Order: sequence, then structure tokens, then C-alpha cells
Amino acid sequence: MNNSIKIVLVICIIYLIACNPQQKYIVDALDIIQTHSMKKEQINWSDYRSKVLTYGKNDKTMDDYHNTIKYALSLLHDGHSFLVPSNIMKKEYSDTAMRKIQSIESHYDNEIGYIKIPGFVGSKVLSKAFASRIQDFIKDLDKHKINGWIIDLRDNGGGDMWPMLLGVGPILGDGTAGYFVNCKNNYEKWGYSNGKAFMDTTIVIQTDSLYQLKNKNKKIAILINNKTASSAEAIAVAFIGLPKTRFFGNATCGLTTGNSTFILSDSSMIALMTVVYADRNKTLYGKKIIPDEIAKDVDAKELAIKWINWTMLQKN
Repeated sequence: MNNSIKIVLVICIIYLIACNPQQKYIVDALDIIQTHSMKKEQINWSDYRSKVLTYGKNDKTMDDYHNTIKYALSLLHDGHSFLVPSNIMKKEYSDTAMRKIQSIESHYDNEIGYIKIPGFVGSKVLSKAFASRIQDFIKDLDKHKINGWIIDLRDNGGGDMWPMLLGVGPILGDGTAGYFVNCKNNYEKWGYSNGKAFMDTTIVIQTDSLYQLKNKNKKIAILINNKTASSAEAIAVAFIGLPKTRFFGNATCGLTTGNSTFILSDSSMIALMTVVYADRNKTLYGKKIIPDEIAKDVDAKELAIKWINWTMLQKN
């Protein structure tokens, strides 16, 4: 089939779909994907649309349409784009989010503060509650003498990076923590400053009250494993390049790419890979983060404690 025939076929299919409001749902999704995908400069969109529209030509139910969009996202081969149906969105933004807020862990031992951060996605109100709970734990631990912090990102499968970033902000410190790099190789900075998580000049989320650590001359140990993924990897990237910071565990999942979210007409959400992470030194990722010290999960925390204690002895 030559290119002119393919183009005519796609136009015909689009015309037929335009007459069917239900199937227009698929075309709207394809428009989003073509406009915003990180792969948009690499894909033959005429062939792509033809494949997807042919795949979904007999769709009748919303589940059918969702499956067609999932198929469309799989054709991108970016490893990170996905669809979240509206019924799952509602669950994630309520019950699951509340459980994640409650599952944040912290404890103090021998001048070391420990925070375990789970993956999280939720509404604006719940996102702020998640970040505030992390900062409340940090404030409580900081009542003691703290010489080192352990931030545990193991098994954190990601979600929304912004409440996580805001939560750990007092430990991370002010300034640019990383960059989003798009398909045109443009770098957009992001980070934490004065109780706010920012992207370029936009404040994404902020706390009601600013907290700063008593001891800014601290050691930071980051625990990671192969289930540390997506936005959890963004938090790991945020700490790369900081002085007196060391990573322990196993290589991360390797989804060091960022998604933008797009809400469809039925309130389902497309999470589309649109950027690659870079650290504060503009080192580009899009691959696994390798720890400084490889360790099994059962050993990683103990190694981090030993390193913090060793650095304290060296200082003395």
C-alpha cells in the first residue's frame, strides 16, 4: 500500500469516527499522544494512527476504548506511558492515598533520623497532607541531635513526585535539584526552596509553614532497590550531587523519565512520558540509578548506618 492510499484510508477512518461521538474518544487520545509524547519526533504518525484506528474499529464499550488507548500507548515503546481508568482514579485519589499517608515511617536511633517514603498519588488536599506528614516526622526527629539522615525509597513505585519532593525538602535543601529534558533537549529546572516545590518559575505545591533543619552539616544516605521507580527515582535524582550523600542498595527500576497527565472526557487519565530526568549537574538519565554501595535489602540500612557513624568518627 503506497503512502497516498494510506493517507486516504486514515482520513476516511477519522471521518467515520467523527460521526461517532463514542469513537471520537480514541481520536482525542491520539491527538494528545501525538502532540506531547517524548517520541513525537521519531514516529510515523500516519502509520501509527492507522494501526490504532484499525485495532479499535469494532470498539463498542468504554472498556474496548480503554484497551485501544492502552494499545496505542504500548506502540510508543517508551516503557512508561499508561492509562488509568476513571474508576481506578477515584480509588487512588481517596482510599489508597489515605493508606499511603498512614504508611510513612520514621524513627530515631543514635543521632540518625530515618524516614521511609512510600509511593503516592492523590488529590491536591491529600498531596499536601502527605508532604506535611513527612515534614512533621522530620521536625519531630530534629528535636534530637541529628548527624545523619536515612531516606528509604525502597519499594516506592512512584506516583506524584511533588508531595514527595516537598516532604523531604528540609533535608534536601534549597535550590535546583534536577531538570526535565524534553525531546528538543530543552532543560527545565525543578527543586525545593523556602517551603515550596517548584518547576521553572511555577510553584507546584507548598507548605503552610516553613521548616529548616537545625544541623545543615549532615550526612544523607539514600536507600534504593529495583522497585524504586518513576517519581521515586526523581527523588533519588534530587539527592545526586549533594555533598556528604551516598546511595545504598540495588539499581533502581530505570523509569527515570517523567510523565505529564491528561484527563479524558470520562475522567480517565493518560500518563504520557514527555521528559527524561537530569540531575543538578545536568547528567541525563533515562536509565537505572546505580547505588554507591551495592547491598541486599536486608543489609542496605545497616551499611548506611555504618557509613554515617564512620563519617562522624572521621570528623572527630
